[in-house]
Amino acid sequence: MYIIQTNTSMVNDIFCDFQSLIFRVTKLTWEEFKDYILNDKSDNTNMLRSTMDGKIKPTNVKIEKVLINDDIHLEIITIHGKYNFKTNVKYYMVTDEAFSNLR
Repeated sequence: MYIIQTNTSMVNDIFCDFQSLIFRVTKLTWEEFKDYILNDKSDNTNMLRSTMDGKIKPTNVKIEKVLINDDIHLEIITIHGKYNFKTNVKYYMVTDEAFSNLR
């Protein structure tokens, strides 16, 4: 499966800058991926090389709120502990078949 991830910076609950990336997940199901995002408390995150370099899950963040959690969407609000900085993070799952149909 492929994930489209969009991170939107928030200042005083107003959306500011955003960035999106697309990456492939091969070792987890969608439910396992969501569980990793929502429940893994470790700082075990690596840099990701994709359409834009970054991290799937930044270190030192707490999930403030889960806005959407369904069969293809996960949307959360995170707070960076050191700076109390909020980010709206959206994950959208695309199946391998749907992705290959884009070509």
